[in-house]
Amino acid sequence: MLTSDSFVQVQFTNVAGVVANNSQGSVNLVNGALGAVKRFRLIMGNKVLTDLENPSLLATNDLYSQNTQQQLIDYHYFLMGNQFKTRATDIGVEEFSRDTRLRIDQTRTHFNMDKNQIGVATDSNVYALPLRHLGAAFLNSSALPVFLMGEREIVIELTFHSDCREYAIDSTGVIAAANTFGVNLDRVQLVSTHIMLNDALEQQERMAMAKKPIQYPLLDQYVVKASTGTTPAVDTALTNTYRINLQNRELHGICRVNKGLSPDGSNRVVANQASISLGDQKILVRSNGLNIFDRPVENDSLLYQLSTYYNHGNTLKIPFGAWSQNKQSLYITQTIPAAIGGNAVNTQLTQDYLGRFNYQGLDFENGNSNMVFGSGVVQKQTLEYEITLTPRTATHPKQNATQFEVLFYVSVSKLLTIGASNIQVSF
Repeated sequence: MLTSDSFVQVQFTNVAGVVANNSQGSVNLVNGALGAVKRFRLIMGNKVLTDLENPSLLATNDLYSQNTQQQLIDYHYFLMGNQFKTRATDIGVEEFSRDTRLRIDQTRTHFNMDKNQIGVATDSNVYALPLRHLGAAFLNSSALPVFLMGEREIVIELTFHSDCREYAIDSTGVIAAANTFGVNLDRVQLVSTHIMLNDALEQQERMAMAKKPIQYPLLDQYVVKASTGTTPAVDTALTNTYRINLQNRELHGICRVNKGLSPDGSNRVVANQASISLGDQKILVRSNGLNIFDRPVENDSLLYQLSTYYNHGNTLKIPFGAWSQNKQSLYITQTIPAAIGGNAVNTQLTQDYLGRFNYQGLDFENGNSNMVFGSGVVQKQTLEYEITLTPRTATHPKQNATQFEVLFYVSVSKLLTIGASNIQVSF
């Protein structure tokens, strides 16, 4: 039985041959080494069980809703190298915290790495990427009965980003070249943990499978790439309607991500592992031809609460300014501090994470909890997602004239059927 504790070991190298002690390159501070994975596929007997692109973005939403920032630093840091933490100053302004494993420069413009520097292969850290964060979240609910596969193959396929600026940072400056850092493919390996069954029980299960195929229901997650676009000028509204054909699948939830295109390597906190806030937003969703809401949702509190429902009652544990940079949050994070004569500590580092956690979830479960089939909503018609964006700032993050890609992470019911001679995957 394959469990959720199984992980993939990953190591990074400095292409220029700079040793770790002289390198200020590292994995990003938000999701660490997870950001290096571009695509994850799990194939069982030539059948694709799950296929998820950019799993790190969805994992960021999960990590920061299920854990506090301190919990992530205390535990997940040793697996993935993340160390993102914020605090409130004496005047109530949010900022990037000094209380991490970083040494922040006295000029408050950059920091120095004491650990996790990316050096040559012989002195770089080795990270552990749990399968549950790469696209196999269903392992949290039930271990996968791999022993029933017999001689049939189980393949885990990972594709890594070729552009290191997607996931890596340089604490003192800008990563100029896409190949400055890379993945040491020789060190990539699966470390699996299993629940071992006794021989008699395994034989009994195999005999039962010969008579009747074993069914393994799961919630699968995959990405629907809606489109790429460019935002208008500041204070100018842009409305787009995205139509998602879910082909009669049972939908449990959907999470929208605004991913930046063409990273330039200048962000020293999140790299390109961000869902960018593009100003004030207003959404209207139609499911099976009917509006879910009576009127478009545009209030920050309601939008944030919708994401809380999507995360099963867990809120994103990040500051308001990190989640959204709109007219209200700009007033709170910029206008008020200036009016009372305050200056945020580590201002430039704080600006690198503002508006980079804008994950917008929407829950479709109907209350029948702990049920894969029956707790979602079957989408018999094309799902329509209408959103109006109004950019409010030209910096931190740049919202006007910005190219972005809209990604919808959908969670649907799926059924894996393992028989004695064949394997089937159905929705």
